[in-house]
Amino acid sequence: MRAGIDRLLEAEYVIALWLLVCVAAAIDRRTILRGRIGLVRDRAIELDVARLELIGFRRGRRTDGYDGDYYVFNA
Repeated sequence: MRAGIDRLLEAEYVIALWLLVCVAAAIDRRTILRGRIGLVRDRAIELDVARLELIGFRRGRRTDGYDGDYYVFNA
């Protein structure tokens, strides 16, 4: 995601991200049963924190395995 893209296109990207996270959560349930999907925010992901929280992510803890901008989707 880039800053400054059309709002409709951004909305489609957010929906696609949410669907991919749901698929990853379903795979998790059928395999390792970890119960969470992680997302590391870097320069390639320009979604603001409010958007991530809106679709179900929360700030990760250091014990989740990453330092920095790490968010977790609890399945």
